[in-house]
Amino acid sequence: MKDLNHLLKQKNLSGLDLSGVNLSNVNLSYVDFHQTNLSQADLSNANLVGANLRDALLTETNLMGTDLRQANLNYADLSKANLIAANLRQANLSEADLSKSKLIRANLSEANLIHANLIQADLTKAILTQAELLNAYLYQANLTEANLTGAHLTGAYLVEVNLDFALLNYTDLRWTNLRKTNLEKVDLKTANLRGASR
Repeated sequence: MKDLNHLLKQKNLSGLDLSGVNLSNVNLSYVDFHQTNLSQADLSNANLVGANLRDALLTETNLMGTDLRQANLNYADLSKANLIAANLRQANLSEADLSKSKLIRANLSEANLIHANLIQADLTKAILTQAELLNAYLYQANLTEANLTGAHLTGAYLVEVNLDFALLNYTDLRWTNLRKTNLEKVDLKTANLRGASR
């Protein structure tokens, strides 16, 4: 732990194996975790504002309530991660694997989720206002009561998605694949559905 504390002061934990480590409630803002193994670690309620988690392994990691604003999670593996009530505002999650992750009540406003894998992710009541989800893969994702106001989902794969009572005000759904997705419980009056497959 002494070595870890020294590295934390240096803000550089890149490439290390920290699987299963407990860093809950720790200030990790702007720390470099590039290609670090944090699988099954406890990072709940930690401060990871502006942290570099590019290519990091975060499978089954506890990130509940964690502050990840403006963090770089490009290409990170967050499959089956617990991100309940996490703050991911303006985070870079492009090409990230979020399959089967729990993003219930998470704040993803203005986040970059371009080409992200969100297969079977639970985004119930998540905030996705102005988020970029171009060509994102959301097969069987749960977006019940999610707020997608002003979000951009051009070309996204939304097959068998649960959108019950989701907010889609001025949401860009052009060229999306919405097959087998029930749209009866959403208001699409201001959404752009040009070229969408239904």
